[in-house]
Amino acid sequence: MKKVALIIICLHVFITSVLCQDSLKKLYLGIDYTMGNTAIGKRNIYPSLTLSKGKHSVFVGPNFLYPYNFNSYRPIYGIQAGYQFYPNGRSKRFDLFFEYNFSYVKGSVIDQDWSQSGQYRREIEIESLDSYLGFGFKANITKRFYFHSSVGLGGMYYGQKNTYKNFSGTEYTDELDKRFYYGNWSPYSWYYNYYPSVSLIGIVKIGIAYDLFKL
Repeated sequence: MKKVALIIICLHVFITSVLCQDSLKKLYLGIDYTMGNTAIGKRNIYPSLTLSKGKHSVFVGPNFLYPYNFNSYRPIYGIQAGYQFYPNGRSKRFDLFFEYNFSYVKGSVIDQDWSQSGQYRREIEIESLDSYLGFGFKANITKRFYFHSSVGLGGMYYGQKNTYKNFSGTEYTDELDKRFYYGNWSPYSWYYNYYPSVSLIGIVKIGIAYDLFKL
């Protein structure tokens, strides 16, 4: 009987200890608004939902990409997601994190320069799959409201098709073969810089976020 009571007490202590440890790692649902530059977009917008617990955080949301040098005010839409690891936790004033970032976009824009030239209207169809590894820091403004910034390096799978139409109805296209790019390469200048160099493409992001509530 004493052994049974001792086992019950030990189990109670163990379960209570585990629950106390779990209670220190709350699961938070939050929102995030981030802007960033990539190899093909100079003012991308990344709104996200975030899930954070302990040293880990994941995010997912749409991606609004404004391609370089195409002079279009309409974005290309896609999806983006990522994972962040905080080696020292997320509760200090300044927290360092490592990040994996994934982004996919597919769509078309109208090149305003070509349209306004009075000769041709150019439609650019773009498909891009980007993947980056990087690091950044998080600055806690309040307990749940924070600012963050990060940089990363990676590569991308990219394809582009240009369709030119003149006012008489004539149409022709040229297309860049879809392939993986890992170098210092600019999609809008592929006709004179087709092969990438050995340097990696990069991403720079800055944003604000808020942990809404505990789940």
